[in-house]
Amino acid sequence: MKTKRNKRLEEKGDYGMEFKESEIGLIRYVHENDYNYLVLLEPQMEVNYKLQMIEKNHVKGILETHYLILDETIHIKYNISSKVSLKHFLEKRKIDEKWFFNIMGSILDAVEELNLYLLDSNQLLLNQNFIFINIESEELEFCYLPYAEGDFVSSFQALVQELLQNVEYADQQTVECMYALNTWCSKGIFSIKDLKGYIQGLQKKEEPIEETTIGKEASIKNSSKEVTEEFIKSSGNKRKYV
Repeated sequence: MKTKRNKRLEEKGDYGMEFKESEIGLIRYVHENDYNYLVLLEPQMEVNYKLQMIEKNHVKGILETHYLILDETIHIKYNISSKVSLKHFLEKRKIDEKWFFNIMGSILDAVEELNLYLLDSNQLLLNQNFIFINIESEELEFCYLPYAEGDFVSSFQALVQELLQNVEYADQQTVECMYALNTWCSKGIFSIKDLKGYIQGLQKKEEPIEETTIGKEASIKNSSKEVTEEFIKSSGNKRKYV
């Protein structure tokens, strides 16, 4: 439900901009001084140490972040210059083995960097609309939202399920790896260490690929595309990201 304040911000903005609703709140894309920013409105009265930490330090894998306070609302600005969202990127190409491990490795690297600064990985936004790719360097960067009430495990599981829809069906090995990862992480709570070890095992092709349980006669090896499509249909409504 929109509050009167959010409705006013959505219609006018606090400094002449128009904001719109998104999965994470009111946002706006802005071009300022040759830079492009994603601006998020956060109706918090206080700036916490996590936001200050992100702004003052260049945390590898996290988008350059700034903030300002206007009308008792924090405007968090993420620098997305020369980048496109993962969602937009995957509208034009499919996930092959290279990009699968690039995405997974980038997530793990970002979490390890956050740990170095004692920042909560549950507040890493694992949403395709808020993961950005530098096309030239092929590096991924993430939004970190200090006020998010998230859960890394649930967000990661949801992201993997979303990515299954964009897999390159002709790349059988990648389909096998993605389905195996989805099966593994859907079993319950896991640690970052366990996740890293499992993904490294897939990359080294040391981890045996489990057969699908969608049907007795169906297996990943027999038809990667059919199995993936059946899995997507059986998934039902997907969980929203934090």
